[in-house]
Amino acid sequence: MASIVSGQANDDLDWVKFVWLATTDVVDPKLENSELKRVWANFNANIDRIKAMIGAFMFSSWFRSQLQLSLDVARFRTLGTLDLDEDWGKKDEIKELIEPLLRESLSVYISKIEARKTGDADKDKRLDLDFMSGLFERESKILGPTLQNVPQMRVGLEHFIETSIAAAWTAFEVMAEDLWEAAINVHPDVLASLSAKPAIPTN
Repeated sequence: MASIVSGQANDDLDWVKFVWLATTDVVDPKLENSELKRVWANFNANIDRIKAMIGAFMFSSWFRSQLQLSLDVARFRTLGTLDLDEDWGKKDEIKELIEPLLRESLSVYISKIEARKTGDADKDKRLDLDFMSGLFERESKILGPTLQNVPQMRVGLEHFIETSIAAAWTAFEVMAEDLWEAAINVHPDVLASLSAKPAIPTN
């Protein structure tokens, strides 16, 4: 874990590379054995949950930027200015405009994705991931350099990364256990006949 000296981190969290995981497909092995397919399906599902956790964090940042954009448009349409010292006597009118503007903004992005869908599950998943990748790349370039030198934010980002890594390692451990169980079920006689010398000689 990195240390913080005088409020400045002495390394780079490289947030861009970290969130890359959320939009990267795990290579799907071509398996024929039903036991191994089950193991892979469980492992892939666990990894997808971790990626979704990372994605939710990044997507919330993008969503807030869309909310701010909707607020700015609502203020400009109502007041004709974006000055910070404008008269807020029309704030109720501004509030009424924000929600439909936000829905419109989100629907534009969703419609662009849906228009490219083919009905092929793998291809459509890739479209969603490519869309998220574009959002993540932009948002992560803002979040990483901006927040990592703010002590409290730095701690939060580090903990989030650590939690994601621990979850990924747990998914791997579960997969290894399931794989060993599947191997025993598929080839019990072969595995039972294996012999090995102890790592530490016994007297």
